[in-house]
Amino acid sequence: MIPITNRVPFIRTDFSGESTWKSVCTEISTPAPEMLQAFDFIKMANAHLPDTGDIGDKMIVVEILDDSQFSGTNVEQLLKDVPSEFPHTFLFVFDQTSASQPDHPILVIDLFDQPGRTFRAIPSEIHWIESNLSISNMDWEDFADCVDEDGVFRGFPDTAE
Repeated sequence: MIPITNRVPFIRTDFSGESTWKSVCTEISTPAPEMLQAFDFIKMANAHLPDTGDIGDKMIVVEILDDSQFSGTNVEQLLKDVPSEFPHTFLFVFDQTSASQPDHPILVIDLFDQPGRTFRAIPSEIHWIESNLSISNMDWEDFADCVDEDGVFRGFPDTAE
């Protein structure tokens, strides 16, 4: 059973390489520079308010689940392991494809609109996906419709001319 967490779970289902796993965890736990700038601006704008502690912990958007009970678990099995009172509408999964591909694309699984549909995203995009899907600022399709020919979301196309 997937535990109830405050943050969206990042579930490890492939245990073939510890260094790759740790590297990906570090990357998804490190916000993009643009997000860090936004947090700095918010902190500066709210400087007159009481200090609520280190903002760094608040920027970590996933709950890392490194538990061998999930070893080899596929999408269908994960869907069955989601408790009925689960507060999140999607999951992030580090699977065999994540471990074996050079850019380590993370599996993103829909739990809400069409449970079981998926797309992949590179680790550096996980912050953007989580922050936008969690507050319904963007929809699943906004990301899934922008995957490349390999089915991986690597960011939105640059539309600047």
